[in-house]
Amino acid sequence: MPLRLASRTAAVSAAHWISASSAAGMMPKLLLLEDRIRIAGDLANRAECFYATWFAIASRDGRSRFSEVLRDHSEILMTIQAASMSAFVVTLHSLFEKSKKTVNLPTLSAELGGAAQDKLSECTAVAKKIAKLRHNIFAHRSGRLTKEEVFGLASITPNEMRLLVIKAQAICRIMHRQVDLPLPFEMIGARAAIDNILSAVQRDSHT
Repeated sequence: MPLRLASRTAAVSAAHWISASSAAGMMPKLLLLEDRIRIAGDLANRAECFYATWFAIASRDGRSRFSEVLRDHSEILMTIQAASMSAFVVTLHSLFEKSKKTVNLPTLSAELGGAAQDKLSECTAVAKKIAKLRHNIFAHRSGRLTKEEVFGLASITPNEMRLLVIKAQAICRIMHRQVDLPLPFEMIGARAAIDNILSAVQRDSHT
């Protein structure tokens, strides 16, 4: 069967299964709590890597230290910078939305209660700022506001973004302990790793 036809057939079959399951009250159940907690930890760590990549290129320090690399490879590095910020905002927002159908910290903390729920309250204000960026620039592009205007309305700083990631990771560690899961692998030194890559490219450009 041609690939395109096979894909279309699979999609139609999936749609029919979802429709029939819904009608019969048999929609797929949520993943196990432990699995959803693991996914949340992975998302928090990915957000850390996305932020580290963006900051290494976009920060004043990065632009100064890697000026030659940015000049010689501007097109690809500007693409990486933009993609990293987009991935960072979308991933971080997904952790703080409140849908009961997705993996997110509010839903998980409500199920677990205790310290995770207490820690989550510290994130509300900055999470709302991230939501403004997500809704008006990255998941959807506002037809009324420029990118600069959205960032101005959100009034969010790079440090606030970084601190929100740290808090998300802390909440995930609390949740892992609450259900006796091994702590998630931490992306220790993500910023240093990105710096090393850019430094290597800069050295190679001199040879």
